[in-house]
Amino acid sequence: MKEFRRRSDGRVMSDKDFRNSFPDASFPAVLGQTELDSLGFDPVLEHPAPTPPRGYYVERDGATQDVIFGNWIYNWKVTKLPDSAIATNLASDQTVMWDRIQVERDRREAGGVKVGEYWFHTDTPSMLKYLAMMAAGAALPSNINWKTMGGVKVPMTPELIMQVYMTCMAVNNQIFEAGEAHKAAMLAAEDPLKYNYETPGSWPLIYGETPPVVPPAVYPA
Repeated sequence: MKEFRRRSDGRVMSDKDFRNSFPDASFPAVLGQTELDSLGFDPVLEHPAPTPPRGYYVERDGATQDVIFGNWIYNWKVTKLPDSAIATNLASDQTVMWDRIQVERDRREAGGVKVGEYWFHTDTPSMLKYLAMMAAGAALPSNINWKTMGGVKVPMTPELIMQVYMTCMAVNNQIFEAGEAHKAAMLAAEDPLKYNYETPGSWPLIYGETPPVVPPAVYPA
């Protein structure tokens, strides 16, 4: 958007307002510095708005002179939001981030558990099958070869199904507690939307993940 600054009083006008101020004049489509100088105006050049800190907003506020080149450029005013608006925005951002944390929590609950050397599925259909096999108890057929997440089939016994299910319960509780810890940390963060709930090591491992690499300790020579 083209704007012009009147030198006499500092008023900033749009291209349309500028032309309407001189109804009897005929201007070219693109105004040059010569025409502007003769009328006592300067062009106002676009200038990117700054990124305001949290709780503030930016709005246009006339023009300011560039101290290096002397051009007139957009002036931006940074204003603090009302406390009520800050509280509303904070609550909204916290809700958004808590939803994301819950999605990650639910994804991990279905991400498998490791029993012995094998990873077992923990999605809802698999959990229901585990319950059915547990209910069968000693009557569980001996020819059930359960396909693990790695593709290997293992014989499913009453003892193994009990171990798998109890491991699922323990890991799900760990995942829940990790989600609650992330929620508390997010709620305490100054900017909830910048909170990193995917920090390596902050959740129990699921299938396909590897433990985070811990750099070796460095001791003074």
